[in-house]
Amino acid sequence: GGVDVSLRKQSIDILGKLAFDGFAIGGSLGKTHQEMINMLSQVMPHMPLDKPNHLLGIGDLPSIDAGVRLGIDTFDSSHPTRCARHGLLFTSTGGRKILASGNNLNFNPPDPGCACLTCSKYSMAYLHHLYKANEVTGHILASVHNIHFMIRLMQRYREQILRDEL
Repeated sequence: GGVDVSLRKQSIDILGKLAFDGFAIGGSLGKTHQEMINMLSQVMPHMPLDKPNHLLGIGDLPSIDAGVRLGIDTFDSSHPTRCARHGLLFTSTGGRKILASGNNLNFNPPDPGCACLTCSKYSMAYLHHLYKANEVTGHILASVHNIHFMIRLMQRYREQILRDEL
């Protein structure tokens, strides 16, 4: 259906009657983040809610937050590891650039409240050194952290859903 809501609804009507284990939402959802959210806002009320609904290729934090609130169950994306490769860590206080001047030459963990392997064993200064030296270990440690962050984020969403807070 692309960006045509009526075609997406027609697709849902047809596919929703078939014995699938879940449903994927993909293809063109709009040119901007807001267009995607508007499309999902119109489409999700028509999706079968008794089976998982998966959003293909979307994994940035604002889109996940909006998607969960609209009833999307699962997501897939290279976003967390791509950000890690480019030196961006997801933290409880927002994104943190490994190579940003001034905040990385300390011996604190990247995210002090995080229990991942990276945060429990390595400092921002060490990650900064690894990135400056073009060591692949830095990318791996940043990826480990970002994936751990995403797992914890989804756990919190599940807990909120189970408590009827979301």
